[in-house]
Amino acid sequence: MKNALVILVLAATLVACSSKSDSVQPERRDITQAVYASGKIYPLNFMQVSTKVPGIVQEIFVREGDSVVVGQPIMRIKSVANDVGIEAARNQLALARDNAEPTGAFLSAFARDVEAARARYVLDSLNAARQTRLLQQQATTRALLDAAQAQLTISSETLRKASDALRSARQRVATELRNANLQVSSQTAQRDDYIIYAAVSGTVFNVVPDVGELVTQQMILAEVGSSTGFEVELSVDELDIALIQPGQTVHYSIDAYTGETFMGVISDITPRVSTTDKSARVRATLSMSAHRVYPGMSVEANIVTRQQRSALVIPREYLVGSSQVRVRRDGNDVLVSVTKGIQDLQYVEIRSGLRDNDEVVK
Repeated sequence: MKNALVILVLAATLVACSSKSDSVQPERRDITQAVYASGKIYPLNFMQVSTKVPGIVQEIFVREGDSVVVGQPIMRIKSVANDVGIEAARNQLALARDNAEPTGAFLSAFARDVEAARARYVLDSLNAARQTRLLQQQATTRALLDAAQAQLTISSETLRKASDALRSARQRVATELRNANLQVSSQTAQRDDYIIYAAVSGTVFNVVPDVGELVTQQMILAEVGSSTGFEVELSVDELDIALIQPGQTVHYSIDAYTGETFMGVISDITPRVSTTDKSARVRATLSMSAHRVYPGMSVEANIVTRQQRSALVIPREYLVGSSQVRVRRDGNDVLVSVTKGIQDLQYVEIRSGLRDNDEVVK
């Protein structure tokens, strides 16, 4: 009997503790809503240098860590442009020259059409004039005069069309000749040495190829950027991007500096969501003070979107659905609709629907 009493007492205690842990009172605390993002550190004015033509690296003028200014040579490439392409361009130029020759076969055909149309027009003009005189002498009929004048109109239109066609052909072959000359010049120039120059002033952070290596179009050859400052490029989920605004504070954590937090500010938002990973790119400043960073370092960030001082909050797990809580009033648990404010990982702000002394239960 004594043991049974002890068991009952323990059970009652456990129930009481459980009941107590399943209820809370709203409390006043500062709450911050933030959006998580991840990204990389890059120098200001960061640029990846590439080549427009494939070729062999003949000479590299800079090393990693060197300072460069705009217009300074970075690399010289020996082009390996296709000789077939050059020969095709030259053949096209020869054809364009032949077509543009006034006595050549192409333009001569149009000129002959004009001369034939003009001869027909002169003949029909004489016939129409003759029919006019004969009608005045009553030696012909009105029908024959009308037919002669109609034929003259047709001849005039034919001459006009032939003249327009000759003029258009001359303009076309002149344009084709200019374009063929440009194509030959472009193809020939690509066989010569091709020098890549720095487009920004700063530090050379990376040189990818070695001398003698084959490089292709759009291949990254070097990375150049400012040596005086860095920025962070962040990837923000499309569900959160609407919350982000320029000027918001960013808290960073960097793997190389465990336990430390760094600060920054949102500076720019790319107005486009990637179809690949459903995220948008955001740039932010980075204040590192005495710490040393390197391009490409990974960061994790929390972007502060809203803050509220002394807000009335409850733990998030006490929400029922999206906008209700269960409150114990007069010994009964009742559902109460509430208006939520901002929330973090643990708490949610309650703007209306609860009082400070309410008992909220799960």
